[in-house]
Parts: sequence; C-alpha cells; structure tokens
Amino acid sequence: MNLKRAIILPVMSLVSISLFSCRNEENNNGDNKETSVALDEVINKLSSAYELEVNSSNKVKYKEVIDKTSSKEVIDEETTIYNDEMTISNGTRSLTYKKENKTISDNYLKFATVGTYRNSESSTDTFRAFFLITDYEKNGTEASTWVDSSSQLPVYKNGSNSEDGLSYLLEKSVPGQLSKQASLYTSNFIDSNLVNNIDLNASGANIKAKKIIKDNNFLTYSLTDYSYSYTEEGINTKISYSFEVNFDNLGRFISSNYSSYTGETRGDNDKYEVNVNYSYEVSYEDRTSSTTLGESRPDPMNYYLTEVKEVSAYYFDNGQKIYCEFDALPIEKYIKFEAKSYSPSKAIDLTMSVKSIDNETSYELSGDALYIKDFGDANIVLESNTGISFNVSVKVARPKLTKLTFTDTYSGVISGNKNKVIFTNTTYNKLRVNVYPSVNGVDYNDIKVKLSDDSLATINKVEEGKGFINYQLSVNDIKESKDLVITFYSESNPDIKVSVTYTIKVKLTDEELVNKVLSSTYRYKSIYDRFDGVMKFSSKTNGTIEYYNRDTNELISSTEFTYSISGTTFNINITSENSSFGYTEGEITLDGELITLSVNLTDYVHRFYIEA
Repeated sequence: MNLKRAIILPVMSLVSISLFSCRNEENNNGDNKETSVALDEVINKLSSAYELEVNSSNKVKYKEVIDKTSSKEVIDEETTIYNDEMTISNGTRSLTYKKENKTISDNYLKFATVGTYRNSESSTDTFRAFFLITDYEKNGTEASTWVDSSSQLPVYKNGSNSEDGLSYLLEKSVPGQLSKQASLYTSNFIDSNLVNNIDLNASGANIKAKKIIKDNNFLTYSLTDYSYSYTEEGINTKISYSFEVNFDNLGRFISSNYSSYTGETRGDNDKYEVNVNYSYEVSYEDRTSSTTLGESRPDPMNYYLTEVKEVSAYYFDNGQKIYCEFDALPIEKYIKFEAKSYSPSKAIDLTMSVKSIDNETSYELSGDALYIKDFGDANIVLESNTGISFNVSVKVARPKLTKLTFTDTYSGVISGNKNKVIFTNTTYNKLRVNVYPSVNGVDYNDIKVKLSDDSLATINKVEEGKGFINYQLSVNDIKESKDLVITFYSESNPDIKVSVTYTIKVKLTDEELVNKVLSSTYRYKSIYDRFDGVMKFSSKTNGTIEYYNRDTNELISSTEFTYSISGTTFNINITSENSSFGYTEGEITLDGELITLSVNLTDYVHRFYIEA
C-alpha cells in the first residue's frame, strides 16, 4: 500500500495594527487568590499540561462557532480516546444563512488509529501506519466542502523531526496525533494572536492575564475582551480577544474557551463582523479498549480501494469537473482518473494515478495526470494509492471549431463615428481572427473569408498560428466613400462566424493633405477641464495652438510649434518657451480630419478635430 500525507496541525493567527486598551486587576476574592501575570506563564502552564492530556485524557468535548454578519457555522464534536491506539470523534456540523433563514447540517464520524497492516491478503510484508479518516453521512450533498477525506502516514521509530507529520509520523508523535491536543490549540491561539503579534509588540503592549487560584488548588487564567482598533482607507476596524483556561489540582488541563472578534465599519450602515469561539472540555477517566465496540468499531481498510471494476476520466475547466470518454479525450488537457465502480463501498481515496503508458509521443505523464500532446492511441496502466491496477485504452478526439472572434487593434485602422475607418489605396496588416478552441488539431482550412464587395478590396491569409490567423487587407483606389463588410466563417458550420464593417474613405495625396491642413482649424475640447484648444497652421512648417476658457472665451495661453507630415506621422516640435502642454509626437488621419497628439510620452492624448 502506498502512503499519503496526513493533515498538519493548524496554527491560528490574526495580525492587526495600531493602539490597544487593556484593564487588569489584583485582589483577593473570598478564598480565591487573584493576581495579574504575563501571558508567557499561561503558555508555559499549557505546555506542562500537554503531556498529561495526551497520555491520560479519555474524552474531549469540542465546539467551534464562526458567527459572521451573513452566516453562522457551528461544529459540535465529542471525542473518545481508547487505550489501543484508536480515537473516535462523532460530530455535527451546521451552517445557517441568516438572510435566507436557511440552515443546512450534516453528521460525521472522524477517527484516527495506528496499526500494523499487510499490503495484500496474500502478502507476508507488513507496515505500521497512522490513519485519519473523516466520514460524512451526506458526503458533500449539503456543502461542497463537507466531503469524506483520508490521510495516512507510515510510522517510523527514527527520523528527522522536520519531516515528522509530513512524509512520515515518528513513533514519539503518535500519542499526540491520537489525542485532541486541546491544550496545544489553546496555547497556539494565545501565542499567535497576543504574545507574538508583531504589531502589538511594536506598539509596546504589555498584556496581562488574570490568574485565580481557588481554595481547592484549581487554577484559572483569563483575559476578557482585550481590544484595540484602527482606521485605514476609510474602514474602522476593531479587534478583540478573550480566553479562559482551567487546570485541576493535579495540573491537568480540563477546559478552555477562547474567542476573537473582528468588526469593520465604513460609514453608518456598512458593517461586517466575525465572532469566532472555540471551547474544549477534557475528561481524565480510565481509557477503555475500542474492541468493546464490536462490529461498530471503524476499520480504516473499509475506506481504501480493494477492487476497481470501472474508471472515469475527467479534466478541470474553470474549476468544474468535466468528464470525458476514453475514446474521445480532449487534446491539450490534463486528464485525471478515478474509480467509478469499486469495493468497498465506503472507499474514499478514489484517485487512480497513471503508472505507465505505451505512447509517450502523444501523451505525457504529469504527476497523477495524463497530458494530451497530440493525436494517437495508447494503452495506459492506472494504479490506486492502495496498489490496485486497472488497464484502459484511450484515444484523442479531433477538436471541433466552436467560435471565432476578430481584432484589428494593431492593424492601423482608426475609429469613426459609426464604423471603423480605412482608406483607399492602403494596405492593412494584422487583421486577426482568434480561433477557439486554441489547441492543436482544429481544421483551419475550414475557416473562410468573404467581402461584401470584391471590387473594393482584397484580403489574404498571411500567417497562421496556434489559436489565430492573420490577414492582410488591401483597399483599392476607389473614388468615393463606401462601406465594406468582411465576414470570417466556418465552411462546415456557417453559424460559426464573425463580421466587421469598415467605412472606406478617400485617401488624400501628400499635397492635398498639406493644403487641407493649411485651410482648416482644429479644435480640442478637454473633458477634464473647462478649456478648449484651437490649432491653426500659418505655413507648411509652422503653427500655433491657442487655449481658451470655455465659459468666458478668454485666451489663456498660446503655444507655437513647427511640424512636418510623413504619411500618417505628424512630427511636432514645440518652440514656445512656456507651452501649456509638452506634445511629443502625433498622428494625422489620411483624410486630414483628425490630429492626435501625445502629451509627455504617456497614454494621455489630445485629439484635434476639424472645427465645424
């Protein structure tokens, strides 16, 4: 049997900033002695009680409540610790949606055990392993995260502490994993949120806990509503912590209750709150044997595959599990496999990993998945984590065209009032059709293109790559403005298509363009401020831009410049010493209707249109 990783003990932490407030008291209350002590004393007391809990506790009641503004989740669990390396927890989990007044719930069995097992019924080889199993009654039908789970680790007598609980479990750590470790969880809460809270330490906090020694030598440590708050980006945040920890007269940890509160408010009505509370009650009676449970004693082997009769293949698409047929696997996907028909019925670990494959040209092993590189058939051997093998034959399906989209962002076409604008006697490159799915095997020869009027232009495919086709459009030398519709479509499925409409405008000659500039005035209307810019040309090399207050028509400033035109490039050089804007480069449309100037080499532009 192959062994997997166990769940690592969680450590809770909340990090906050700013100032705090705290009140401590010292007095005598009847026969009880009450003092204030450092939190380190509480942690040290919990540490000394940890071994007593691990070795002597027999029952633990645990409750977790996460109460948010919109929901409330409650976990209520009772754990029995037996004397033969078996721990069984029975719990109930509920989630209430406050706005909908709806509650969902599920019961679960969780057990941890260590034992010596054989790899198979016929095998003489044995191994010692730790198992942690969670078995929900409804298994995810109420909430997607409430699902059965299993983890397993080999148990070694010796090894590196750094790998303990990750790759294996050391023998010395077994008792801890078979207990509830309530004292350790409580210590982690105090240490992470209060003692080693970096921001609280930076503020110079000196937090004290209340210590009460009762007349029977029972001991209580407590901290009530230690809170602080801060404001950041308009959000007022308040955080508070509380705890109470109790020990008996033998120094044993018997109970704790600890909680945290986070409240965030913005304005008067926008508020978000989270209250989290944990409680433990630990008993120290004699541990009994789990064999007294008889047939109800859980067996970890009932949760691992012993036989596989049928397997499913699937891949993930946007987080969703998509099942596929073995003779029609999709190309360029990571295919995973799981047992579909199997024994025993409670088996949790259904993953089937790819052990081997006889076609490494078309397929590639990637962890426990199979990556499809190209078309081809293959025979593969799958294996479960428990060593159960299953053989399947697979085949890749040729992908079908599903969608076409179009872009001309880098082609040089310009925006117009209705349609995008192109010019006569001009060639445009990088008209791109995006092909979906963007994988190998799509039949690009099935993609055709047609023009609404062949006399206006010609279009040719110039480049083809994975997921795209680039075209070149050459507009003819027509004498008047007309519209041109270009349609890209699938010949086998004409419903898959995409179209674009251009308005063709007559391109001016270089001389006509300069003459139009000299005879025109261009206006820029600022959308950010209340001013207009008016551009005028006095010669083939010089011009001015005057800026006016839009409300009063008062002249604000005047900028002089020199210029030249080369194709669509408008070269501008500001000659005024105190110009309002530092124009650095520009473009002019081939009909002279628009001059676009960049400001200070940024994406901020001024667009000057011919004044009506």
